[in-house]
Amino acid sequence: MDLIIIIFGYLYGRKFHPNKYIEQVFFLALILFIFFCTVYAAPNLLALENPKAVLSKLVILALGVCAFTYWFSSLFYKKKQQENSKRKTIQIKDIIKILTVYLLLILVFVGGIFTYRMDLINEQIALSIQNVLIYIILFLIGVFISASNIKTLQWHDFKLPIIMVLANTIFACFMLIIWKESALLLSGFGWASLSAAMISQKLNPLLAVQALIVDMIRGMFSIIFLQLFGRHQPQAAISTTGVLSCDAFLLMIKQHCGEQYVLDAFKAGLLLSLFCPLNIFIAIHFTQSVTR
Repeated sequence: MDLIIIIFGYLYGRKFHPNKYIEQVFFLALILFIFFCTVYAAPNLLALENPKAVLSKLVILALGVCAFTYWFSSLFYKKKQQENSKRKTIQIKDIIKILTVYLLLILVFVGGIFTYRMDLINEQIALSIQNVLIYIILFLIGVFISASNIKTLQWHDFKLPIIMVLANTIFACFMLIIWKESALLLSGFGWASLSAAMISQKLNPLLAVQALIVDMIRGMFSIIFLQLFGRHQPQAAISTTGVLSCDAFLLMIKQHCGEQYVLDAFKAGLLLSLFCPLNIFIAIHFTQSVTR
């Protein structure tokens, strides 16, 4: 059903080419989804015996997958020689924009917990609204994908996304020894809205919130990898951004890796976003089988 809605959104986008306010609608739907998902998951979150330990595991997962993906990708690309041109510095306003988004998501998350504690919204109402928002988000994701031109793809464009998938899978399998939900929580490749939506619908909102937190933290660590290693190992640094390499991090990739890598990053993120729903679907069924 999830893939059908995404495909429907893709077909709608190809036919009508909507672009006015589409990003604002998507962001609003995402914010509302996070809020109502948190309200519904609040009983499970508050019931955790040791929330600090859970958060520590999520941080380890996010940092670990970024570090391993960077190292693994660097094995397949030569180190870039230092250029004579001066290194472009990222604009402070761009960092502020990204950090503002993450701060807003954190505030929405805390607001959901507070709403539950104050008994302002019934859990069943939150669940019903959450389910509606899931379909809206999936539909808009299909619309976003439709706006991308994939006609110019060549065989070498598949190298980086394949490496990203392999690195993510290898690390997730290793982490299964420590945490059996690791494959599920890492399945979104940084695509917080999609992973949270699908996991919440198929499993439970608690795991959805954890996947959301992992993807958010993963994105924040990706910023550090782009800043520190983008000029020396551009492809490896890009690989840490996951699906966000085709949208949210394009400007940072241009500034820290070089303009010549923007198109490669866009294609890698686009291909990864096409594979992402299937990867999450597989991870969900795998997690269901190992947790029974």
